[in-house]
Amino acid sequence: FIDAEQYPYLQLEYHAEDATNLTPPQLIKWLLLYTPAAEGVLTHNGDNEPVELNEGEVWTGTYGFKNISQKNFNDSLTVRMEVFNQQLLSSEVNTIKIKAPLPGATTPFTFGINTLHKSGLNDVKVFVNPRIIPELYYENNVLELYDFLHVKADVFNPVLDVTVDGRYLQNGDYVSPSPKIKIMLWDENPLIKKTDTLGINIFLRYPGELVPTPIYFSRADVAWFAQTDNENFRVEFSPQNLPEGEYELRVQARDARNNASGDEPYTVIFNIRYEQTVLLMPPYPNPLASSVSFVLVATGEMPPDNVVI
Repeated sequence: FIDAEQYPYLQLEYHAEDATNLTPPQLIKWLLLYTPAAEGVLTHNGDNEPVELNEGEVWTGTYGFKNISQKNFNDSLTVRMEVFNQQLLSSEVNTIKIKAPLPGATTPFTFGINTLHKSGLNDVKVFVNPRIIPELYYENNVLELYDFLHVKADVFNPVLDVTVDGRYLQNGDYVSPSPKIKIMLWDENPLIKKTDTLGINIFLRYPGELVPTPIYFSRADVAWFAQTDNENFRVEFSPQNLPEGEYELRVQARDARNNASGDEPYTVIFNIRYEQTVLLMPPYPNPLASSVSFVLVATGEMPPDNVVI
């Protein structure tokens, strides 16, 4: 008549007294008849030695839960997974549901741990049926692996690549009044993809201005594309009909791990001229060793039809 779910930790208390002879009886043993609950045990189907991973890799744990009793669990089982990072002193907890194993059977299950932002040593703790469904013992449902995941942090700087109309500019170069500015960020770690604009800052100083203007991603002439397995993160800035004069472009970029592309932002000065001219830039290198380059720059809204050199 006692509900085991309402009283999962029922205790029996025996009280006896003898007011006459002052010799109350002492029990030698108690015999209890009851219907036992199901009982299971957790196993780890893998090596318990520490694992070393690069930040961004996913570690997959393979486990099993065996019903070692002759009773059935009355519902599916909850698995609680906790990863504790010793460097940040932070925990990440997730839960999944698994099928309750029949008597003598084992239910295998796996789960993955993403190591992003988990650099350093990590403890992994798995608890099947964390005192949710009645069970004989819960101690053998827990498996703790201390100092198990050693995650090497991504500390390398990404590479920032900036082109204007498909060219790498030098200070003082001339560009079209409607330039196509392409900003690309390349990272050596393909596991941690750049999927947002956090840490990407673009500034353009217009002619006659002392303070550069921030270029926001909400502008109609700005488009950005997240990193994929086949494409790098990139931004395309296409201003239209810029006034004549000298401009300064400045770009700062950080990868998904917040590593900067360099100690200083990328900066280049370029010019825009609407008059149709052809300019012969100074030769380089100067002095020369065996060869020299002469750069011809055609300015204006439309390129000239013919150029005689």
